[in-house]
Amino acid sequence: VSGSAETALMAGHGKGAKAMERAAKDRILWIDCARGIAITAIVVGHSGVCRPAVELLYSFHVPIFFLLSGMLLHRDCQFGTFLRNKVKTLLLPYICGYCILSMMAMVLPGQETPPVSDMVQGFICANGEHGHWFTLNLWFIPCLFLTEIFGYVYIRLISQYDRAVRVGISLLIAMAAAVLIQNGKLPWSIDLIPITQFFLYLGYEFRAELKNGAIVHLPFPLLICLFLICYISNGSVDLFGRRLGNVINFFPTAILGGLSVMWIAQKAAGITANIFSEIGRKSIYIYIYITHFSFKLSIHSYTAGTGRLFIKAI
Repeated sequence: VSGSAETALMAGHGKGAKAMERAAKDRILWIDCARGIAITAIVVGHSGVCRPAVELLYSFHVPIFFLLSGMLLHRDCQFGTFLRNKVKTLLLPYICGYCILSMMAMVLPGQETPPVSDMVQGFICANGEHGHWFTLNLWFIPCLFLTEIFGYVYIRLISQYDRAVRVGISLLIAMAAAVLIQNGKLPWSIDLIPITQFFLYLGYEFRAELKNGAIVHLPFPLLICLFLICYISNGSVDLFGRRLGNVINFFPTAILGGLSVMWIAQKAAGITANIFSEIGRKSIYIYIYITHFSFKLSIHSYTAGTGRLFIKAI
């Protein structure tokens, strides 16, 4: 999720390590800005302060991270180099974050701490099903890790086909998984990987067009109108809860919402000291250590007249 997740340097040698080093020096400002907007949407979404706005944000604020990660995926490096990078930039922050948040849950007053065995199970399963609610939102990081590993292998396997075939195969896998998905959550959200890989692959496949600023040539009012039409047709979604609505509408809604954020980010990235770019560079730390605080708001934000708690994890 973070800027460092895609550009952090690694100890290593060879062409792959040098490519990652060049990427680290050549940050794309608008991508940081897009991350900043997306992570802000996640924080707002967790708060539940305005349910209609939250439902709107849920339709795209997770897929956009996979789109952006796909744009920055390095397939030319050796798998070992790629894997070490992802362990360093995704799994290590997850491990540290889970331990720190679990300790906070045990020492802060007023917290109902689950048994240690349940917290250990939550750490191992990494799908938000166990442990303290402080760590609930961390499910996304292992999911992103597995999606990137799958994406690296998948891209190499289908590189010999035409672009239309490659995208079509990825979409068919995602739609089949979306139809068959169940309420139960598999460890590390493995059941979501066929869906999230599509967004990652889409970002990778069209990375040249996206990086070169082609998005700003699209008519923004048309993007927003199409996004709203798809969103209204589909209704609320929750990737964590495996609730995707109409599969036909889910994917275009997420893509159009992501493109709209990218359009705004490309337009705003030239602003001096853009605040969203700074937020985007620290997005993984904001995601781990800040978003769980907005759950506190959502616990007290329930539907008027029903008393039903409105608690979600992206």
